[in-house]
Amino acid sequence: MLEGRSMEQESSTGRLRVAIIGPEKNGKSVLISTNPGITLALDFDQRAEALAGKKGIYAITFRDPGGIKMPQSAEEVMDVMTGLEASLDLSELKTKMGVRIFPNVAKGTLINSLAFDSISSFAKMMMDYETYNNADLCRKIKIGPGLEIRVAKNYDAWNAEMQGVSSAVMRAFAL
Repeated sequence: MLEGRSMEQESSTGRLRVAIIGPEKNGKSVLISTNPGITLALDFDQRAEALAGKKGIYAITFRDPGGIKMPQSAEEVMDVMTGLEASLDLSELKTKMGVRIFPNVAKGTLINSLAFDSISSFAKMMMDYETYNNADLCRKIKIGPGLEIRVAKNYDAWNAEMQGVSSAVMRAFAL
């Protein structure tokens, strides 16, 4: 059933769920900086400085250690999502080790918007995590002594990445 109506007289829920997807360096960060209220940007591009000086914007930058060390960012994102599901108060958001992520934020600083910046970089982090932790999903290419690159071996790897990314995004939409 379809129903058309003018929304001018309708009341807002105050919550907006939007996915902004596009190529890197295309203005998504600038767009999210215009959100009303408090915005938490999950920075996967290591470009949080694009939001510098913007009032009400907080960022968590995720960085994997690189090299032969285990990727951790995908797991850390899920930990942040679990924290946000418990409370949208930034002052209560903690790492898995119990350390406050924003120790100087006043209690009662509730986020209105959550941004994944960018989804494509998050997907790469998820793929790196999945292929590192599951040998059946990757092919290993050795480059010199002690260095190897893991690349997706089959569609199961892409499905694992997609499952992780969609899980995080759907959890964000449910907040």
